[in-house]
Order: sequence, then structure tokens, then C-alpha cells
Amino acid sequence: MSASPQLICAVLHMCHALAMGIYMSVGFRLRSLVMEKEAYKAMLAGKTFKVTHGTQLNNTEWTPYYLIALLYLHTQQAGHAYTAYASVLACVAYTSVKLLTNGKPTPLIAFMRYNVLMVLIYEAIVEKVLDFDYAPESRIVEGSRKYFNLSQEG
Repeated sequence: MSASPQLICAVLHMCHALAMGIYMSVGFRLRSLVMEKEAYKAMLAGKTFKVTHGTQLNNTEWTPYYLIALLYLHTQQAGHAYTAYASVLACVAYTSVKLLTNGKPTPLIAFMRYNVLMVLIYEAIVEKVLDFDYAPESRIVEGSRKYFNLSQEG
């Protein structure tokens, strides 16, 4: 089995999580070894540390979801390459913007990350890799009939 875009992107997600961990270790933890106690407390209380720590933690929470989805799609030879690459782009963009803007809210990029994960799951359902019973159901939206694929599971 060759390296699919999903497998490549799963590896890129792991590399990104590792890079964030190394950044925290080198940027803060190693420096703390030679700091006086007061300087260490000041560093921990500083905004830069809090933003970096929060960003790394947030990325660490999201990485397993992408890894599971991408590796599963790889084993099933399913999914679209663009969605796989978008997952990496969304996570790298989120952490980069958070660090560069010193923690300012990034709702558009956060939404992009969530949306890409939902698209990965949707691709798995549409390609029948996940066995969900989706059926069209009609609803009236703004005065016109629309059809939605809604799960009939529990």
C-alpha cells in the first residue's frame, strides 16, 4: 500500500504536534532550569507563556481526532486528498495565528478546523466506510422544501 494523502497528512499532524511540544520545551521548560524562582513565577504568569501553553494544549487535544480519521480513511483507501491537506493547513494556521496574534480569538480558523474534521467524517459516511444509516428527510426552510440527509441511528 503506497503513502496516500491521508497517511502523509496523519504524519504531518504528528510532526506538528511534536514541533509544538519541542517549542514549549525549548522555549520555556529548558529556560526555566536556569531561572531564579521569581523569574520563573513571572514567566508562568506572563501572557506569552499562557498563550503558547494554551495553543499547544489545544493542538494536542485536536491531533488525535485527525489522526484517527485520516488513518482510518487511509486503511479504507477512502477520502479526498484536498480534505486531508486542509486538515493540516487548518491546524497549522490555527496554532500560527494564535501564537502570532498573542492569543487573540480566531473564530474563523477555529471553525475551519472543526469543519474539516466534519468533512472527513462525512466523506467516510458517503463512501460507505462508516456504516451510518442516512436518509433524506424533507423540512420547510424559509418557505421552501429542502432535503437533508439525517441519521436514522438512535
